[in-house]
Amino acid sequence: MADLVAIYNAAPEDYRTSDGLSGGDRILFESLKQWRRLFDTVTVVTCPSGRVRMERYLGGSEGLRIIIVPTPWWLYRCFPLLFLYKTIAGAIVMARGRWPHGAVVFGCGDIFPDTVAGWAAKVFHGSRVRWANALYFFASKPWSKDFPYRGLVPVIRGSIYWLTQRLCYRLMLSRADGIVACNEIDRQVMARDGFPAERVCAIYGGVDLAQARATPDVPEAQRKYDAVFMARFHPQKGPMVAVQAWRRVVAQRPGARLAMIGNGAEEEAVKRYLRERGLEGSVDLLGYMDGAAKWAVLKSSRVFLHMSVYETGGMAAAEGMAAGLPVIAFDHVGFDYCYPKGMLRVTPVGDADRVADALLRLLGQPEEYRRLQQEAADLVRQWDWPERSRFLHQFFLSLKEDVTP
Repeated sequence: MADLVAIYNAAPEDYRTSDGLSGGDRILFESLKQWRRLFDTVTVVTCPSGRVRMERYLGGSEGLRIIIVPTPWWLYRCFPLLFLYKTIAGAIVMARGRWPHGAVVFGCGDIFPDTVAGWAAKVFHGSRVRWANALYFFASKPWSKDFPYRGLVPVIRGSIYWLTQRLCYRLMLSRADGIVACNEIDRQVMARDGFPAERVCAIYGGVDLAQARATPDVPEAQRKYDAVFMARFHPQKGPMVAVQAWRRVVAQRPGARLAMIGNGAEEEAVKRYLRERGLEGSVDLLGYMDGAAKWAVLKSSRVFLHMSVYETGGMAAAEGMAAGLPVIAFDHVGFDYCYPKGMLRVTPVGDADRVADALLRLLGQPEEYRRLQQEAADLVRQWDWPERSRFLHQFFLSLKEDVTP
């Protein structure tokens, strides 16, 4: 047993209206369900938006000690000012806090409000605490071909994110006792950069298999959707690629239907594309969904589209597999480690026509479909959240072994 202090201070949205979740959010919230029973105490240092999100997801804060980083509501109108304020305020809270001796401080995100706060705890409390920080995904370089942003404002935002993440990464390399990554490739990169490989935990996320199994299966003949896309509507996640591919699918398979679960910055662009090309009747935009409603849609579909154009892991595909769906995705090297089977991988990355061809081929080949479906079901058994959370718990405990009195 031990004590955990989780820093979840980076949620930027207006807490009165936001309901989306990132992959990192989900890893934290699902883990908290287990950690509040595994640790002696669990403290969450968060901002008002973070508290609302967390309690909404968990159904309350039972078993958790919550410390709020005071954040005036009007700051949510100006993201740069909000970002700067929460970075400074979070660092002060962590520097001044009286944390239990030997506590593990976990920065849940790889941007300043979380990482700088964890760094401050380590600087001011030294070896009395152990600092681990999440870095689930190395952002693509602004000058690389993998950079997913287009347009002046998105390019500026994406470039700033890359730069701030690099600065946070340098802080981790210099003072962190552990890093939680999301795939083996990034673990190897961190080792090459001089961070001890044994102090990097590669976790790919997880799936609520109990809830997936509790949702009734839908017979093949009664499924409403030929495919489902589920991700944030963000350039990196490929929502535009999904609808571009769908245009070709509908042309060759009239009556085909696509479900899209999610919301985000590209939502209006997707709606405009569908409207201008007369595809609105073949695509259902369902917004953000979770729980039983999400699983019902997944189980009413035939194929899961995982359209990320820059990716090394990602847990959404595993949720599709948990619903009994084969997955079509682009051929990213990271999938060699997390999705070695159950997935039809398409190349080149970003080619919507190749996605459409793969989907049409898979829907027309029952034997290949059933083979991938069975592979997906076998693979996803390793992704159950209780097991993933205990794995992280053991990693945190390993960091405490050399804490000095």
